[in-house]
Amino acid sequence: MIAGGRDPPNKSLASTEIFDPARGEWTPTDLLTHARDQHTATVLADGRVLVVGGHEGPTEYEQGIIASTELFDPSVQTWRTTRSMLGRGQALHTASLLPDGRVLVVGGFVDGGMDSIRETSVAQVFDPISETWTAAADCDPYRPFFARRPFGREHLGAGRAFHTVTPLLDGRLLLVGGGLPSMKPLSFEPRSGIWSFAGSPHISRFFHAAVRLSEGRVVVIGGFTGTLWSGDEQLTSSVEVYEPSPSR
Repeated sequence: MIAGGRDPPNKSLASTEIFDPARGEWTPTDLLTHARDQHTATVLADGRVLVVGGHEGPTEYEQGIIASTELFDPSVQTWRTTRSMLGRGQALHTASLLPDGRVLVVGGFVDGGMDSIRETSVAQVFDPISETWTAAADCDPYRPFFARRPFGREHLGAGRAFHTVTPLLDGRLLLVGGGLPSMKPLSFEPRSGIWSFAGSPHISRFFHAAVRLSEGRVVVIGGFTGTLWSGDEQLTSSVEVYEPSPSR
């Protein structure tokens, strides 16, 4: 399935299409309730698809970040709205399916006010049974990227964007990168809802790729080093491997 996106020069899309690999064909299906781009789409354990947040044009980017959430039911091929995200919405975030069927949404951009956007530390969890959102970390939609608050047990630190979240074999999730050289990787324990530090990489990065290997380690590949939006960003070809510590 592909849902939403952007049609140049400046228009968000509501169209949805489904690809049949056996026939090699695309078939249009129900339209999204809200046209959007820079959102996420996650397949739930029951086969439904959860679409979260993003940007709705053709307004300027700073004025178009949305909190709306939709569910697609493949049995009837329709979208319907569900409970909106906490806060004013997020775009270019990550969305990860947890072992218990909930979905963890982390970081990205929020409306910063005064026609600006800000990277965010917001992490929140969607429960597909109750169709409700709960905070998984500090929920401050106006938290600036350059904020310096102490890291706590339920705290992501400064806002993160262009990061990765990778599921580990034991059910935890590994958060890497986000735009500041000082950002440390974190692991998220879904049962307790607690964030913990996850080692110190040799290189801090963003816009990278992260892949879990079959034996449980995570390979982090390429991306940019430096500070996001500062002008000192540099592409890197470096590769690092993370070996998870035993869960407690």
